[in-house]
Amino acid sequence: MFRCNGYSLPTDVTSITLEQHFSVNYERALVIVVVVVVVAVVVVIVVIVVVVVVVVVVVVVVVVVVVV
Repeated sequence: MFRCNGYSLPTDVTSITLEQHFSVNYERALVIVVVVVVVAVVVVIVVIVVVVVVVVVVVVVVVVVVVV
């Protein structure tokens, strides 16, 4: 039992609120991690696509210059 200001609080109440608090924080952290991972994957895909496009454009330009 917790005693504060003369009132006794059962430990169950505080443990339940702590568990709810931690579970909310855990869910929020999980959501943040998922969002970060998705953003990182999207950024990597975009970078790969940009690099491939640049390489293809350079190859096409070189081939056109060499052929012409």
